[in-house]
Amino acid sequence: MAALACAAAGSAALATGCGSNGAQSTCSIDAGPGSPEAGGDGSGGGSLTVGGTFDPCPTVTSLSISPNELDVGAGGAAVLTATAVVPDGRLPIYTWSATSGTLDDPHAAMTTFRCSVPALVSIAITASNAGCSDHLGGSVTCRAVDAGADAAEADDAN
Repeated sequence: MAALACAAAGSAALATGCGSNGAQSTCSIDAGPGSPEAGGDGSGGGSLTVGGTFDPCPTVTSLSISPNELDVGAGGAAVLTATAVVPDGRLPIYTWSATSGTLDDPHAAMTTFRCSVPALVSIAITASNAGCSDHLGGSVTCRAVDAGADAAEADDAN
């Protein structure tokens, strides 16, 4: 959750009201009589109101990798699924990454991963908006397929 804080450093200025409503925020500062913070020269008073918008950060709430063990070159694939929420209800931008292998759609909430080499492959999902991001990670074990063992099994079956 985003927060808004107001202060006037090094002075007696007082933040009289700060708040937010969704993605809109305002803050009022009463700088007191004649304070330099209000643009004064010490002879009068003033106030300042600042308003703006912000993008609440997304939160990745789940990551699923199924199955989490695959044989390289066997044509198998793992389904990757992520869920992220943004407090204001907008959809986050998803970005998948993997240390090796291929991702069918690296910008979808659900995609498919295929192994390219035997390895423990780190997989991560990042959910972002214009201002910030969140991520979760997991892994897939990509196993080598023993072609000699497969041929021997086929001969035994005959």
